[in-house]
Amino acid sequence: AIYTLSLPDALPVWSLVVEENPTAPTSSMGIWFRGGRIAELPTNSGITQVLQRVMLHETMHRSQEQISREIEAMGSGLGTAIQDDWFGFRVSGLATDLPHQLDILFDVVTAPSLSEEAFVDELRLRKPAVEGVEDQSAAYTMDLARGLLYGEHPYGFPMQGSMTGLLTLNRDV
Repeated sequence: AIYTLSLPDALPVWSLVVEENPTAPTSSMGIWFRGGRIAELPTNSGITQVLQRVMLHETMHRSQEQISREIEAMGSGLGTAIQDDWFGFRVSGLATDLPHQLDILFDVVTAPSLSEEAFVDELRLRKPAVEGVEDQSAAYTMDLARGLLYGEHPYGFPMQGSMTGLLTLNRDV
C-alpha cells in the first residue's frame, strides 16, 4: 500500500509518501518537494543536488557519523532523489524501524546544519562528477540533447550541474 500525506498548512510544497510491502516486512518513505532544478539558473546550476547532499551531512541534532551509524544499525538506506520539477529525500528498511527512520528523515529535512565545512566538502566532491559527465556517453548525450531542445530553460541545464555553476556557488547562494 502507498500512503500520501500533504500538509498544506505546514509546508505547502511537500508530500510524505510511505510504501509498505505486504509480501515482505519492509517500508520505504520519501519526502518530496516541488521545485529544485526548475528553479535553478545558469549561475547556480547544480545547487539543488549540492544542498541535498549537504543536508545529509549532519543536522542540528545528529552528526554525520550518528546518521550513518543509526541508518546502518537498522539495515536501512537514506538518500536523495531529483528530477526536473521535484526533489526529495527517501529512507527504506524494515517496517518495524519505521518510527526511527521517520525521525531521522524529518531531522534531515527540518534541521540540517548546513555547515560551511559540509558545503565546501560537497562542492569538492561534485567537481569530478560534473567533469566526468563527458566520459559517460549516455549522460553526456542526454545533456547535449536537453541543452539543444530547451536552451536556457532549466530543463536545458546539465543534470549534474555545470562547472560554471559550481564555481560560483557558495553557502550564501
